[in-house]
Amino acid sequence: MAKKMLIESINELIQCMQSMVHEKNCNVFKIFDGTPQVVYGYASHSDPDAPYIMKHIYDLNVSKEDFATIKDELLCKIQEVRGIKIAVLAKKSNGIRIRFSDENESVYDKVFRLSTLLECTLPDPVKSDTLSKPKKSCSKTIVKNERKKMEDFSLSNLKDAFIQKVTRLDRKTVMILAIVALILLVVGKYTTIKEIAVGIKDKIKRSKNFKAMMEDGTNAVNSLK
Repeated sequence: MAKKMLIESINELIQCMQSMVHEKNCNVFKIFDGTPQVVYGYASHSDPDAPYIMKHIYDLNVSKEDFATIKDELLCKIQEVRGIKIAVLAKKSNGIRIRFSDENESVYDKVFRLSTLLECTLPDPVKSDTLSKPKKSCSKTIVKNERKKMEDFSLSNLKDAFIQKVTRLDRKTVMILAIVALILLVVGKYTTIKEIAVGIKDKIKRSKNFKAMMEDGTNAVNSLK
């Protein structure tokens, strides 16, 4: 399997899982050797017999042989991402299971972890088109321009997911907003802070509970002083 096709397949697969997190808040994903193009999403891994809550077919044409290569690459890459676990399935059906170690974490955090995993699959033009060379950490192999492009992509996804997640302005939400703004301020993402603020402001204006949200927000800010 060519390196370019491998990268495209994994990127498509991870973006597919991102959309499943957004739509159904899936915590577990299974891909079986017999149907490598279908991703099954589950609410939890605590009940192995529970039915899937969503399935998604991703676009690229991946053969069963190609999927064996994809599995090997994912087994390596996911070990580099904290908060995501991967296991090989071999009892009832052969395949892989990818899950979040903390099922209670926010959709924002889950998308962040998948974005990190997606960043690890970016191509390095200096490498040859084979997988025979020793694997390196993704943090050392991504060229500068590609890393910046991926950071912008990830921030855009995270910003949208974060704005979508804000449904009220209680003390906890305001505190989280303040922490996120502080982190972005430290790394110099001033534009992102402004975009999040504008997005939340517009969302509050369109809300049917505009007055209640403004009152809750004011009380929450005052309680943090």
